[in-house]
Amino acid sequence: MTQRAVLAESMAGLGLRAVWGPIADVIVFIAATGQGMPLAKAHLASFAVASILNYFLIVRSATAAAGRRSDWRLYVHLLV
Repeated sequence: MTQRAVLAESMAGLGLRAVWGPIADVIVFIAATGQGMPLAKAHLASFAVASILNYFLIVRSATAAAGRRSDWRLYVHLLV
């Protein structure tokens, strides 16, 4: 199986969970700039929200399924 086929299969398995991160990024960015936050700070805030949402929707379930839920090295890797 080619790399492109594997990627398409894994994205199909994620369904709508893969879309919520970018949607949250755009919504938070628009809301932050609309409230007068500087562009750079709004970009960082929206990226942080999207990253946290992506973690809870995709990464956390995958690590729990792999049995690495309490592996401290995984959390250190995610912080770096």
